[in-house]
Amino acid sequence: MTTGMKTMNSATILLLLILCGCAAHFDRYPGEKLSSIPAELHGEYYFHEKPSFLYMFKKDSAAVRIMADRIMPIPGSKAGGDPLILSDTVVFSRFGKYYALSNRDENIPNAWTVSVVKADKNNLYFYSIDHSKKYSEKLFTLFVSEAYVRQTDGSYKRVVVPNEVKMRNLKHSSSDTSVVFKMGEASLNFLFEKYVSKEKPLHLRRVK
Repeated sequence: MTTGMKTMNSATILLLLILCGCAAHFDRYPGEKLSSIPAELHGEYYFHEKPSFLYMFKKDSAAVRIMADRIMPIPGSKAGGDPLILSDTVVFSRFGKYYALSNRDENIPNAWTVSVVKADKNNLYFYSIDHSKKYSEKLFTLFVSEAYVRQTDGSYKRVVVPNEVKMRNLKHSSSDTSVVFKMGEASLNFLFEKYVSKEKPLHLRRVK
């Protein structure tokens, strides 16, 4: 990350932290949308380990407070600014024994980035579904996908191309093309437990 991130508000920073990496796009969030973040997850959390890509947070520095409808920076901490509030475009949901925090892309039709949230007592682990990881090819065997190409007016148009082309586009991470996977909870659960859960998560530890 460059120092240009200093100009971003904290809601943007929080999304980058939680939905980090080369996030894959899905056509919807997984599971049941919750009207609020469950009470058992409320509290004040530290970043247990310093995110390697974000210089302004220190290990074990108070960072965020999780409430019913928002994740907000703790006043006086390095994450000062506006809260990240649940809405039509920021959704907290439950599928199986996991939660998910999803964010809708405003430019690509029906495109959501998804972070699986694993709760363990006073710890929250956020795992982004990342198409740059070794398991990326499994996305194409587990999920149906559609490809989109950006038009001159900035909109995206669906195109029909083979999976080989879609995989190549993902690896190049071009802003002019996008692949959107059709969400399936059983497939997501399998992908998470078999592959994604082996990756290093963003770890928040509750202190209050």
